[in-house]
Amino acid sequence: MVLGDRRAATAQLRRPQVLRPQPGEHLPSSSRRSNQPGSPRCGLTAAGDPYCWGVNGAGEVGTTPIGSTFRFDAPVAVGGGVEFSQIWGETATYCGNSTSGGVYCWGQGTRGELGAGATNSIVPVRVPGT
Repeated sequence: MVLGDRRAATAQLRRPQVLRPQPGEHLPSSSRRSNQPGSPRCGLTAAGDPYCWGVNGAGEVGTTPIGSTFRFDAPVAVGGGVEFSQIWGETATYCGNSTSGGVYCWGQGTRGELGAGATNSIVPVRVPGT
């Protein structure tokens, strides 16, 4: 990457990451890096259960209450009962490949980010057509 090349830097930040600790490991506090203070982070347990923490502005931590003033400093289990093989996210929306098939997303959906209309969700919603 050339210093000052914003396209290359952005491409690296947007690349999906597998967030999967080894059996017996705790979710690392740096599972998802963000340059925004308080941004949510998510990770998977060895069983594929998603956990998130940080600011819950649009439900991206996967629980209530929702709002930019609500911050969860410890990992919180994302509801919905979906197990994942991989998850990825951008600031307020997370998605993942479920172990049973299909892609699910949760968090901010006001501009259609979840693929299911214009609404936020604290539980993973299956993306139509996946």
